[in-house]
Amino acid sequence: MATYKAFSAFGIELEYMVVSKDSLDIQPIVDQFFLDFSKSDSNVIKRGPVDWSNELVNHVLELKNPKPTADLKKLAEDFSSEIRFINEQLNARGCQLMPSSMHPWMNPEKETVLWPRENNEIYSTYDRIFSCRTHGFSNLQCMHINMPFSTDEEFVRLHSAIRLVLPLIPALTASSPFKEGQATSAKTQRLLEYLKNQKKVASIIGKAIPESVTSIAEYKSKVLEPMYKDIRQLDDSGTLEGEWLNSRAAIPKFEVGCIEIRIPDISEAPFIDVASAAFIIDVVKDLYDRIQLDSEQLIHFSTDELRALFEQTIQSGEKAKIDNEAFAKIHGASAGARAKEILQGLLGKLTKQQPRFYTETVKKLIELGTLSNRLNQSFEKGQPLKDIYKDLSACLADGRFYGA
Repeated sequence: MATYKAFSAFGIELEYMVVSKDSLDIQPIVDQFFLDFSKSDSNVIKRGPVDWSNELVNHVLELKNPKPTADLKKLAEDFSSEIRFINEQLNARGCQLMPSSMHPWMNPEKETVLWPRENNEIYSTYDRIFSCRTHGFSNLQCMHINMPFSTDEEFVRLHSAIRLVLPLIPALTASSPFKEGQATSAKTQRLLEYLKNQKKVASIIGKAIPESVTSIAEYKSKVLEPMYKDIRQLDDSGTLEGEWLNSRAAIPKFEVGCIEIRIPDISEAPFIDVASAAFIIDVVKDLYDRIQLDSEQLIHFSTDELRALFEQTIQSGEKAKIDNEAFAKIHGASAGARAKEILQGLLGKLTKQQPRFYTETVKKLIELGTLSNRLNQSFEKGQPLKDIYKDLSACLADGRFYGA
């Protein structure tokens, strides 16, 4: 596998629900859709710049670029084109893709169907140990951002920088304000469900915010080895003993040399997701450039404090008040600033010298507020959830902001 230097190329993964065009209920048909399309039993459909793949449950389809790329603007266009193509193929089945990070009325206890084909032994083992008929396993779609590293030093600097950005991400990307037909108190209910989905083996997720480390070896001994030891008590076959078992908000994938940020909610259109990812990458890079191996505060910023900030933005999104003075200062703000103000300041700083391709999109996203807030506004005005999500699905097909 090729090794990429930090910030030289990236991988993006976007997950979508397959639903009925009429009812918008989930449709667990992805396995048959793949089989009919490719005439093979594979769980990956290779399509050039964008591949399709399965997920844990049979109503979720993932899109990803199989080869890391530096041209994220082009990748956004490729994702949009592929979504239009998939919707054309699904139309014959009376189905379509639907965005956002939780289905607003799915009942996972009754409706969950696990992926039945390749790698099913992994999913069935997860189900046996954790019981996957919950929102935290079967009703969540997100974006993954894969960022490479090629040396031990690059890993430490990248990992440390990512830790300091994680609490801000829900303030930008939250899109899951509903659960089982009702509005919730959180801006990203998906993350609340995610944080509790593997409490049976606490070491798998830790505090969600990754622990601070100063080497790859320390990460493996501090995080992976205890996790593997704990899962062996419930899975003596070793089926789940892999790096992907790690459920922290960002996880290293040492086999391919990258760190995967796992927490952004999926938005209403891929141009927004990829613009958000590019902005997050640039914020991480700005911190990465400031971090040296003797940067004590930036490398060892308290995990507990970061977790507390993370919980604030999960609940309040861009309206979260950031009272942690040290954290606010790192991001160029004063204690008491709202997360929205911090994001605006970071965007202004990063685009001051030269506008990025994502500048206008992210600026508009921050001004409009999270998708969660916009969905809630429609709901509070009395619009039925089905109508809201029909419009949201049209945003995905058309490539536009919801509620703009």
